Formats: sequence, structure tokens, C-alpha cells
Amino acid sequence: MGTLRAAVPSKLTIGPSPLPAWADAPTDPLHGLSDELAAELAQLNVAMDAEAARQWALQRIAAILPMAQAEGRKLGIEFDATTPGALDALRVCLKAYRKARHDAHLRDLGEIIETPQAPVQGNAAATKSPQFLRDVLPAWTASKARKPQTIRAATLALEHYERSTGNPRIANLPRAQGVEFRTYLRGLGGTTRPRETDLTT
Repeated sequence: MGTLRAAVPSKLTIGPSPLPAWADAPTDPLHGLSDELAAELAQLNVAMDAEAARQWALQRIAAILPMAQAEGRKLGIEFDATTPGALDALRVCLKAYRKARHDAHLRDLGEIIETPQAPVQGNAAATKSPQFLRDVLPAWTASKARKPQTIRAATLALEHYERSTGNPRIANLPRAQGVEFRTYLRGLGGTTRPRETDLTT
């Protein structure tokens, strides 16, 4: 194979889960797992932890390849051990699997193991781009230490800009207009110096 490519849809499955059916059974929210269930699960985790430790000690990254490939298919990609960069990526996967299996064992012993939170997908608030030049002002102010008079000068310049241009969206603002407005500010005199009004610095 040798290259990363889109996976062809297929009916292949990973195979039966190593966990027995009762492992997914609901637990009592007040009393938690039963002693019997906890003992069986702990025994299973001990065995899986030992096997993961052995594979990591041997650096046998082939052991993680089927699982990594199965996860890759979920993302619509296929790769094998000859794909450029695959060996390094598989070694990282094996290390993560070793740690996950050991953490499961430690949790059975009563250790506090925090479950990592899944990454937030499609968070519009976190990825929202600034719409207007005024939206950039807070980030510009916080980007480095600035004197109060510098911030005041930039704020005044922004007010001039909004009044004189009609405050277009950043996406619709050509670079030439920004240069033209900077020239306009220079002609105003006073404390509004070009260095203090360039919000891109």
C-alpha cells in the first residue's frame, strides 16, 4: 500500500469485543458495581494490562496495527506499516494503549484516574472569527504591554475609522482601504500617531 488513502466502504468488523456482555450492564447509581462484577472486571483488566505491558516492553507495534487501522477506517482512511510516518504514529498509539490499560487496572485498585474529556466539536463560540475591526481591539490590547495613552489613541482611531468608512466587515475590507485610512489618520495630527493606531502590530 505505502500511501494514505481514503478507505473503500466495506462490511469488515473489528471482531468480538474482549469484554463480556455484562461489562456494559447498567450499575446501581447508589451502590456502584457489585463485588462479584468488580472482581471479574478487575481480573480481566489485570490480564489486559499485563499483555499491553508485554507488547510495549517488546516494542511490538504490530500488536496495535489492527486496532489503529480499524479506527482509521472510521475516519475514512486506510494505511499500513509501509505508509510514510506510520511506524512513528503506531508507536505513539501503542504507548497510549499501554497507559490506558494500566490506568484501568489502577482504577480497579481504587486509584483516582480522571477520564479525559472528549474534544469539543463544532464549537462556534470558540472558533468564531472577528467580524468587525472593533472585535480585534481586545486581542490587540492584550497581545503585549501597552501604555494607556496608546490604547486610547487606538480607540480614537477606531472611532474615526468607523465613522468615516461606515464600518465594513473585515472580510470585505481591502488592504488598500486600510493603507488609505492610515494616511488619513496621519493627517489628523494630535496624539493619534501611526504606530499607535496600527491594530495589526
